[in-house]
Amino acid sequence: MIALGDSASSTIQISPTSKISIDDWFQADIEIKVNCFSGKINAFFESGDLTRFYHDVIKLNKTLKGKAELLPREDQFKLSLIADNLGHIIVKGHAYEQACYGNCLNFEFEIDQSYLSELIDSLEIHVRI
Repeated sequence: MIALGDSASSTIQISPTSKISIDDWFQADIEIKVNCFSGKINAFFESGDLTRFYHDVIKLNKTLKGKAELLPREDQFKLSLIADNLGHIIVKGHAYEQACYGNCLNFEFEIDQSYLSELIDSLEIHVRI
Protein backbone atom coordinates (compact mmCIF):
# COMPACT_ATOMS: atom_id res chain seq x y z
CA MET A 1 0.00 0.00 0.00
CA ILE A 2 1.16 3.49 -0.85
CA ALA A 3 0.24 5.92 1.91
CA LEU A 4 0.34 9.69 2.26
CA GLY A 5 -0.86 11.90 5.08
CA ASP A 6 -1.96 11.75 8.69
CA SER A 7 -4.55 9.07 9.42
CA ALA A 8 -6.19 11.37 12.00
CA SER A 9 -7.17 14.01 9.44
CA SER A 10 -6.34 13.65 5.74
CA THR A 11 -4.95 10.63 3.92
CA ILE A 12 -4.59 9.05 0.54
CA GLN A 13 -3.97 5.31 0.22
CA ILE A 14 -3.27 3.53 -3.05
CA SER A 15 -3.49 -0.25 -2.87
CA PRO A 16 -2.60 -2.18 -6.04
CA THR A 17 -5.17 -4.95 -6.57
CA SER A 18 -3.65 -6.66 -9.59
CA LYS A 19 -0.22 -7.54 -10.89
CA ILE A 20 1.29 -5.58 -13.75
CA SER A 21 -0.12 -7.03 -16.97
CA ILE A 22 1.86 -7.91 -20.05
CA ASP A 23 0.98 -4.49 -21.50
CA ASP A 24 2.21 -2.71 -18.33
CA TRP A 25 -1.16 -1.85 -16.71
CA PHE A 26 -2.41 -2.60 -13.20
CA GLN A 27 -5.42 -1.70 -11.07
CA ALA A 28 -5.44 -0.08 -7.66
CA ASP A 29 -8.01 0.85 -5.06
CA ILE A 30 -7.62 4.47 -3.99
CA GLU A 31 -9.04 5.71 -0.71
CA ILE A 32 -9.18 9.43 -0.04
CA LYS A 33 -10.08 10.95 3.31
CA VAL A 34 -10.06 14.72 3.66
CA ASN A 35 -11.51 15.85 6.98
CA CYS A 36 -15.23 14.94 6.79
CA PHE A 37 -15.17 13.87 3.11
CA SER A 38 -14.05 10.48 1.88
CA GLY A 39 -14.22 8.36 -1.22
CA LYS A 40 -12.94 5.17 -2.77
CA ILE A 41 -12.37 4.37 -6.42
CA ASN A 42 -10.66 1.71 -8.47
CA ALA A 43 -8.36 3.08 -11.18
CA PHE A 44 -5.91 1.84 -13.80
CA PHE A 45 -2.23 2.82 -13.82
CA GLU A 46 0.79 2.05 -15.94
CA SER A 47 3.86 0.99 -13.96
CA GLY A 48 5.75 4.03 -15.29
CA ASP A 49 3.23 6.34 -13.57
CA LEU A 50 4.44 5.25 -10.14
CA THR A 51 8.10 5.23 -11.19
CA ARG A 52 7.96 8.85 -12.41
CA PHE A 53 6.07 9.91 -9.29
CA TYR A 54 8.60 8.12 -7.07
CA HIS A 55 11.55 9.96 -8.64
CA ASP A 56 9.69 13.29 -8.50
CA VAL A 57 8.89 12.80 -4.80
CA ILE A 58 12.56 12.03 -4.06
CA LYS A 59 13.58 15.26 -5.81
CA LEU A 60 10.86 17.23 -3.99
CA ASN A 61 12.01 15.81 -0.66
CA LYS A 62 15.63 16.82 -1.32
CA THR A 63 15.00 20.32 -2.68
CA LEU A 64 11.62 21.27 -1.17
CA LYS A 65 10.98 23.14 -4.41
CA GLY A 66 8.61 22.43 -7.27
CA LYS A 67 6.12 19.63 -7.41
CA ALA A 68 5.64 15.90 -7.85
CA GLU A 69 2.64 14.62 -9.77
CA LEU A 70 0.99 11.27 -10.27
CA LEU A 71 -0.72 11.60 -13.63
CA PRO A 72 -2.19 8.37 -14.98
CA ARG A 73 -3.12 8.45 -18.67
CA GLU A 74 -6.85 7.97 -18.04
CA ASP A 75 -6.98 10.98 -15.67
CA GLN A 76 -9.43 9.24 -13.36
CA PHE A 77 -7.13 10.10 -10.47
CA LYS A 78 -4.62 12.92 -10.21
CA LEU A 79 -2.33 13.71 -7.30
CA SER A 80 -0.04 16.73 -7.01
CA LEU A 81 2.39 17.53 -4.21
CA ILE A 82 3.49 21.16 -4.29
CA ALA A 83 6.18 22.60 -2.03
CA ASP A 84 5.79 26.06 -0.54
CA ASN A 85 8.69 28.07 0.86
CA LEU A 86 7.78 27.26 4.49
CA GLY A 87 8.44 23.50 4.44
CA HIS A 88 4.82 22.57 3.83
CA ILE A 89 3.55 20.36 1.05
CA ILE A 90 0.19 21.13 -0.52
CA VAL A 91 -1.56 17.94 -1.61
CA LYS A 92 -4.23 18.39 -4.25
CA GLY A 93 -5.95 16.41 -6.93
CA HIS A 94 -9.13 14.74 -8.03
CA ALA A 95 -10.77 11.33 -8.19
CA TYR A 96 -13.50 10.53 -10.72
CA GLU A 97 -15.99 7.76 -10.20
CA GLN A 98 -15.15 6.45 -13.70
CA ALA A 99 -12.32 7.36 -16.06
CA CYS A 100 -12.88 11.12 -16.55
CA TYR A 101 -16.63 11.17 -15.97
CA GLY A 102 -19.23 10.77 -13.28
CA ASN A 103 -18.99 12.19 -9.79
CA CYS A 104 -15.69 13.80 -8.90
CA LEU A 105 -14.02 14.45 -5.56
CA ASN A 106 -11.62 17.39 -5.74
CA PHE A 107 -9.36 17.51 -2.73
CA GLU A 108 -6.69 19.71 -1.20
CA PHE A 109 -4.88 19.56 2.12
CA GLU A 110 -1.49 20.39 3.58
CA ILE A 111 1.12 18.11 5.11
CA ASP A 112 4.51 18.63 6.68
CA GLN A 113 7.56 17.69 4.60
CA SER A 114 8.33 14.90 7.08
CA TYR A 115 5.55 12.78 5.47
CA LEU A 116 7.50 12.59 2.21
CA SER A 117 10.00 10.02 3.49
CA GLU A 118 7.17 7.66 4.47
CA LEU A 119 5.63 8.12 1.01
CA ILE A 120 8.98 7.36 -0.64
CA ASP A 121 9.34 4.18 1.41
CA SER A 122 5.85 2.98 0.48
CA LEU A 123 6.38 3.82 -3.21
CA GLU A 124 9.72 2.04 -3.35
CA ILE A 125 8.02 -1.33 -2.89
CA HIS A 126 5.87 -0.80 -6.00
CA VAL A 127 8.20 0.79 -8.55
CA ARG A 128 10.67 -0.47 -11.09
CA ILE A 129 13.81 1.46 -10.21
